[in-house]
Amino acid sequence: MDRKTQSKVSSETINQRAIALADMGWLDEAVKEFSKAIELDQAAAYPRINRASVLMEQGRSLEALEDLITAVKLAPENPTTHLHLGIFLTKFASDLGVDQLHSALNLDSNQLEALLQLGSTHASKGNWTEAKQVLDSAFEMAPDDPVVNRECGTFALDQGRVHDAIFFFKNALKKEPEDPDIAMDLGLAYVHAGFPQKGTNLLLALLERFPDHLYALYNLAAIKAKTGDQQSASEYLRRAMRLDEIKVKEWLKDDPVLKDFTKRSNTERKKVNNSSIE
Repeated sequence: MDRKTQSKVSSETINQRAIALADMGWLDEAVKEFSKAIELDQAAAYPRINRASVLMEQGRSLEALEDLITAVKLAPENPTTHLHLGIFLTKFASDLGVDQLHSALNLDSNQLEALLQLGSTHASKGNWTEAKQVLDSAFEMAPDDPVVNRECGTFALDQGRVHDAIFFFKNALKKEPEDPDIAMDLGLAYVHAGFPQKGTNLLLALLERFPDHLYALYNLAAIKAKTGDQQSASEYLRRAMRLDEIKVKEWLKDDPVLKDFTKRSNTERKKVNNSSIE
């Protein structure tokens, strides 16, 4: 048996011993043994996968991720390596991201971008209290920053705090008066707050500058449909469909106002056609 083969056999033996130690709950000892197995056979993927599992149990996610990425690089044709990396990313990537953002803030508490990303991540996970605390901190740090105000406004709107959202979007628009997306956000906030005319005026002004603004067209169609202006709603929706039919149809699936409106419009057109035939 040559030295390379002997090292491989020794590595597999140590790997099995490490698995037994991990099963008994001796995690530190298992990590040491897996490390010995890896040292003996640098090309082996399984000791790295196994060590990653133990490292995750110990809360050492970043080290576990390094092992799993290395395993995929060592054995790209092995589906098991991709499976374990996929499981890790599905379960732990978001938590690992939060840990790293906290690490950035621990090193520099003035990392505004880290605060915004942390707030957005908490919001996406439904951690509303944590998200609000983080975004409030970002606003205290940079109350005039348009990005901060827009993030705070979007979060407030998602929570139904429409008047807070208007406050933040107005702040953002003061700093970035030419930004069409902030103008649209403010317009929609006005609509949600019960001021449809104010919202409509903002969106119409936006369309004068950007006639192909897809989101403005679509939202104007929704506003007009809700207020009973079917002709205007149809026109704005047609314009939006001409720009991006696939995206608009996707939006319509989850839009009770416009989905119902399009159904009624189609039914009415069929009635007209049938009357013409008769």
